[in-house]
Amino acid sequence: MNSYDDISELEHEDANVRITAVKKIKDQKLLTKIALNDSSWKVRRAAIEYINDEFILAEIVKNDSNKRIQKEAINHISDEFILAEIVKNNSNKRIRREAVSKITNKDILSNIVKTSSDLKVRKIAIDQINDEDILKDIAKNGCDWSCRRLAINKIGIENIDEENILMDIVNNDADRNVRSSLTKKISNVSLLENIVKNDSDVNVRMVAIEKVNDVDILMDIAKNDSDWSCRRLAINKIGIENINDEDILLDITKNSSDLNARRIAVKQISDESVLADIVKNEPNEGIRKEIVTRIKDESVLADIAKNEPNEPIRKKIVTCIKDDVILYDLAKTESNKSIRNNIVSKITDEHILKDIAKTDSDLSIRMVAIGHINNDKYLKEIIFNNYDDELCLFALNRISNRSILPDIAKMDVSYRVRYAAVERITQDKDLEDIINGNMGKILVYWQLIKFLMRAC
Repeated sequence: MNSYDDISELEHEDANVRITAVKKIKDQKLLTKIALNDSSWKVRRAAIEYINDEFILAEIVKNDSNKRIQKEAINHISDEFILAEIVKNNSNKRIRREAVSKITNKDILSNIVKTSSDLKVRKIAIDQINDEDILKDIAKNGCDWSCRRLAINKIGIENIDEENILMDIVNNDADRNVRSSLTKKISNVSLLENIVKNDSDVNVRMVAIEKVNDVDILMDIAKNDSDWSCRRLAINKIGIENINDEDILLDITKNSSDLNARRIAVKQISDESVLADIVKNEPNEGIRKEIVTRIKDESVLADIAKNEPNEPIRKKIVTCIKDDVILYDLAKTESNKSIRNNIVSKITDEHILKDIAKTDSDLSIRMVAIGHINNDKYLKEIIFNNYDDELCLFALNRISNRSILPDIAKMDVSYRVRYAAVERITQDKDLEDIINGNMGKILVYWQLIKFLMRAC
């Protein structure tokens, strides 16, 4: 149909008439004109079916706003380079995705994956690629994780050995089981270290730690990993006996449920302040007892004793302290009488012992203190400041200088104490002074008789 009359049918108001006319046209220019200009999308679509020039079809795709027409034009394009240009340049995402879905050339598809800004287009392109080398390149170098993941799935994770790709999966996959499984395939130490430092899942990190043998890396894990399970695994791989870092050793004592591990760690710690910190929380009495034998700072030992619930350990601590002032301070807070007796028995400073004998609330403790005092003046002072006869008599019996006894006999103390003092006086003159001092006939009666007998 090339005559004017025939063409005039194309101007008929009825679109069906125009469609019938289009089906008879062979002239490509006329078909192009109709496809580009007819007011009815149905007529335009009918013209497209007979157009052979794919560049013209591409123009129709570009310029026609009707979705049906665009789709029909794309369906008639087989040249994949033309389709690739549509994918590259068309502003309509639906058109781009329609075009890429028709492309099968792996190189064109690979280029689209690398250059397209449309994520959906890139995914469609990947989905149509079957070349494993190209897929591996995408898996390794794709610009976003979702595309790399799609390529990986097409290859099959079990078929991937390249550690950079495996690492990419480990860094990005949300499934911890996938990350854990792939970590087992990685041997590069730097990559494993990266997993340990950055993976949020403890189990994944532990898989990586199992594969690490570098002592420096393991030490860093043992010291800095946020989870005790990971730190413990690193410690076990190093061997506690090979660890000198006291921060790590302290961590072991605080967190390990292994009694032997804590004991070994304690043996390797030399910092007394660290050992003192361990004692506060160590549940095992044997380890606490071992710790106190290794601490030399007596002030630290005293602080430990004040908070130590175990009496045998407190007794052990007392045996390690020699400083009288520290012992005196410890005696003030110790609740166990037997231990307090031990403490007071160790004090050699008689001035401190005098204070204990004068002020302690426990009579038996005061007695112990007196039992270690040899200074007669202190003993006299104790007698003067105490109202307990037994304590005063005990102090009196420890006085070696008898010249002090007359003073005690004249003191305002109990009858029994004065009587005991007189009983120990051997100098007649002293007895005369006591009588002249009107201390009482009853008090000196028997000594007076002895005096008269001597006079005879």
